[in-house]
Amino acid sequence: MIPAGIVAACAVSFALGVASLALLWRLFLPRSGSKRKRGGVRANPAPPDSKPKEAAKRKGIIERVGVMNLILVLIGAALLVFTLAMIDLFKTQYAIPDTLVTCVFATLGGECGVMGWIKTTKDKQRDRRWRKEDSEQLPPPATGDSDHTRNEL
Repeated sequence: MIPAGIVAACAVSFALGVASLALLWRLFLPRSGSKRKRGGVRANPAPPDSKPKEAAKRKGIIERVGVMNLILVLIGAALLVFTLAMIDLFKTQYAIPDTLVTCVFATLGGECGVMGWIKTTKDKQRDRRWRKEDSEQLPPPATGDSDHTRNEL
């Protein structure tokens, strides 16, 4: 007979899998009638006079929390459920499947590593974009050719 903890862990894992697939489906497939350009930018952005509070109210939970934060919460919940199931299995059988434990932690650790790499890349690109915008807006630095900066002998 299969222990109840394993059945519960499988049910929770299945529910988390279905929820994450539904989330990915909603995020990456455009809605019908949506006017989006390539890269997820709307064709007609909101007018600049709209208030930020109104825009925040219109945002969904995913935009407010962030996709990566949501994935991290799901990974944490999955690891918690998996760890509790393995503890329950160890209490009843005095052994756990070591290969399964290694694969689960390696997979979820690899996912977190990839998300960290994506976040670092996004931050670097944003910093480069800001640096470019700043260099376009600021006047060029003085070259030192003016009379008051020249040291005369």
